[in-house]
Amino acid sequence: MKFFVLVLLLCFCGWSLTMAQDLPPTAPGVTGTIKGTVQDSLKQEPLGYVTVILLETGKKEPIKTTLSRDNGSFELSGLPAKSYQLVLEILPKN
Repeated sequence: MKFFVLVLLLCFCGWSLTMAQDLPPTAPGVTGTIKGTVQDSLKQEPLGYVTVILLETGKKEPIKTTLSRDNGSFELSGLPAKSYQLVLEILPKN
């Protein structure tokens, strides 16, 4: 009987340790940042004042937008961990 209780106790301890390892795919309150640089592919020069639009994958409504700086860099922060799509919009020069 003592052996049965010991085995049952060990099984319960093992089960509780494995259940403690299950984490949700995205922990609540965790946010991230997307950083990048917009660059002309032909001239290899940074492009300033390009509109950077962030969309959730599969959706058409923008989540956030920003302009790239003079050196082409941009940053979008405070984003939940999920899949996104970036759209770059360059206005033509007149």
